[in-house]
Amino acid sequence: LFESLDIMKTESQGKELELMTKNGEKITVLEQEIRSKSCHLEEYVKQNQSLHQSLTDREMKLRQSQNKVSFLKEKLSQTQSENTQLKQQFNWNSNENYEVYGMNGNNSFFNNYN
Repeated sequence: LFESLDIMKTESQGKELELMTKNGEKITVLEQEIRSKSCHLEEYVKQNQSLHQSLTDREMKLRQSQNKVSFLKEKLSQTQSENTQLKQQFNWNSNENYEVYGMNGNNSFFNNYN
């Protein structure tokens, strides 16, 4: 009976040792995977930071360009308004000259600007 118990104990210890060895190997493999994934994650984080910085720079340039376009549109609008006012003033002055000096409208100088 004691001999059977010793055999069972030895077999049990052998199985336990074998199981512990397999578990140790699995743990080692999992730790390697964790280190590998950790390295990949660090690379992704660095790449993401780089892309984020690039995006921030491009957004800033876009805002600057939009500001320039808005400024130029406003300047164009002001210039067009001034041009319209000058045309109206010139036409008014031209009409006044026709009436005051008796010009018949065939004057090439005034015809080019009407």
